[in-house]
Amino acid sequence: MFWGITLRGEGAYYTKGKYFYYSEEPPAGATGLTALLLSPLGKDLVAGGTGAVEKNYGEWTAGFDDHDFVFDDLYLNLQFNQKVIIKHEETLSQDKYINHVLWNVKYFMVNKKYCISTKGAYNIKDKSLYGNGEFLVKPADNLELMVGAWIMEGKEDTDIGQFDHNDMVYIAGKLTF
Repeated sequence: MFWGITLRGEGAYYTKGKYFYYSEEPPAGATGLTALLLSPLGKDLVAGGTGAVEKNYGEWTAGFDDHDFVFDDLYLNLQFNQKVIIKHEETLSQDKYINHVLWNVKYFMVNKKYCISTKGAYNIKDKSLYGNGEFLVKPADNLELMVGAWIMEGKEDTDIGQFDHNDMVYIAGKLTF
């Protein structure tokens, strides 16, 4: 029943840091050294900090691959990825869980001379999506021609990247020798 299907998973633990910055717009009435000391960076340095805050993450991914899903030449890869914030400094506001669904689907036709594909990720909480649709033609063994589009919708700044105004259409070629 599961011949040809690969189940996979991985896990990681890491620390991610973020540095405070000095704002060009100081608090009302503050100038010079006073403005620096009242900035987030100044407050942290005065309190004995390093100018950085950190979050400790645990991250895991579970998913599966199948190169002949349902019928021949249909590739399907689905994954669920979750970041769990184990510990973070109280000055940071952050959701405890960040959940993504990732996919890659390819359908090859006519002895793999044509391919229709889609790939992308969806952030469940932010409802942010980046997705790609592509059509590939392979007129020769060493030449691939692609036309596709990236659709990016959701919050302007998310865990997966910058969104909202970055949709694009493209034409590409790949020549190998």
